[in-house]
Amino acid sequence: MLLEEKALKHWIEHFYGYGSWHAPIWFIGYEESGGDVPEEVAEKINYFYKEHTPTDAALCNIREVYQQVAVRPDEPKANLFANHCEYRFGKNAIQNTVWKNLVAFQHGYRNEKLPDLLDYQKHIFASPSVKNEALILLYPLPGPHSHAWYYSWLDVPQLPFLKSRTLYQEQVYQHRIHTILSNIREYKPEVVLMYGMNNINTLKNQYNSFFMVINSK
Repeated sequence: MLLEEKALKHWIEHFYGYGSWHAPIWFIGYEESGGDVPEEVAEKINYFYKEHTPTDAALCNIREVYQQVAVRPDEPKANLFANHCEYRFGKNAIQNTVWKNLVAFQHGYRNEKLPDLLDYQKHIFASPSVKNEALILLYPLPGPHSHAWYYSWLDVPQLPFLKSRTLYQEQVYQHRIHTILSNIREYKPEVVLMYGMNNINTLKNQYNSFFMVINSK
């Protein structure tokens, strides 16, 4: 599957994560893991381009998006799962350690009994219909655990900033953080938890500046 330029641009501008903006708890991560092979990125991005009307920042159904991402024959889990939806949400799903901690935090905050964490992941976590939580991404493109930057191989004249991670982050940061903060103001979630950030001081300053300006009006 080819990664189309229009679809890639659309994803960068409009994809913000999973769940619902109306959820009371927002988890904001640095970026989604993955992106080790171009096919994985293309399957997500092209599906999003086909299904999403480009009008605003979008949170998606994570199960539908993951349904599009095939498990590659050379992956260790190839004999067990056909796609990433089965891997994370199917009958024999494998627990995500980060999501596990987020769900535990959520129930601790509410002083609620901890559920079966794997069962919660399978059926409830980041569900747009249940609206318990939103899983939001500061940066839109999946990034591998090695922190390598695999998008430099793309020949995309309209997106020259993809040649390096630094250029990419500088290009998209201001618009994305402004959109996220604007949505916090609009939807008023009970809790916003940012995790996995290496620019936390910048984010704090941006948050304080944004809401200081808002409150002074």
